[in-house]
Amino acid sequence: RIAIEDVAFRPDTLVASVGDTVTWSNQDIVWHTVSAGDGGGPWQSGDMERGAAFTVVLPVPGTIRYTCRYHPTMNGVLVVR
Repeated sequence: RIAIEDVAFRPDTLVASVGDTVTWSNQDIVWHTVSAGDGGGPWQSGDMERGAAFTVVLPVPGTIRYTCRYHPTMNGVLVVR
């Protein structure tokens, strides 16, 4: 689980395995997104208000960088093994 709080992803780097499920939970007072790739993928959470969650299953190994569309200084990394 990755918390979104204080305009940051916590933790900002997560090591996971193929097949794992990862959930981001917005615990912040402002809206956020989880946006990986160039606008279209590998995923886009859409707008997440406080209390919203977004979940993905990690299908393949690799390094996935993601950001918040509203706060470009918010960045995270998933390392999938």
